[in-house]
Amino acid sequence: MTSEEVQSLSPLYDTKKECIYCHKTFTTKKVRSKFIRISKRDSDFCNHYEGVNPYYYEVFVCTHCNFAFTEKFQPLKVANKAVIKERYIDNASITNLNGERGFAEAVKSFKLAILCATLAGESHYLLAGLCLKLAWLYRFEGNKVEENRFLKSALENYIKTYELENGTGYNKASLLYIIGEIEYRLGGYERAQKWFSILLSDKTLDPKIVNIAKDRWQEIRYERQQK
Repeated sequence: MTSEEVQSLSPLYDTKKECIYCHKTFTTKKVRSKFIRISKRDSDFCNHYEGVNPYYYEVFVCTHCNFAFTEKFQPLKVANKAVIKERYIDNASITNLNGERGFAEAVKSFKLAILCATLAGESHYLLAGLCLKLAWLYRFEGNKVEENRFLKSALENYIKTYELENGTGYNKASLLYIIGEIEYRLGGYERAQKWFSILLSDKTLDPKIVNIAKDRWQEIRYERQQK
């Protein structure tokens, strides 16, 4: 493909998705991989993008029933579908969020996904990830109050993951790192120290994440000394 042909392409393309609630098919937007360009990455793994932001299109919202989900949702259980129907579907107003999204549409899609994930009985780990990415959306807009609000929700769910879930579906080293990182971002230096200590003292964990954590903890200690 020539550079001229690439320039003529839209960064977005249409894709078909089957709703995991009603099983009807709908069309939504995704970002072409060649248009995804990372300009920088924050210490909590938040990517900043040049141009179109793929986070805006991570959540799929069914145009038939308004159920919101991502690729990481599990198939729905019968009991959970009954709860979803009673508490959400029967009262949902259909909103078409499957065109080009701005900040407001992206935020709405994530809030719907958090609600649907909660009703669907999804893991605390999945809920934490949704809350964390919603916090990032507010970070991009410079809204510190709402960013911190959803960082706190992410933190609560990550800690519940560590305490209650059995270790499947996530990297334990990454989990400990992100808990410590969010604690520090929310002003909890001593609590951050606790989680980084657990991570750095466990010789069985992913050495790549451990090395990242060592560097980050040195940065945190230096920042602390400068205050």
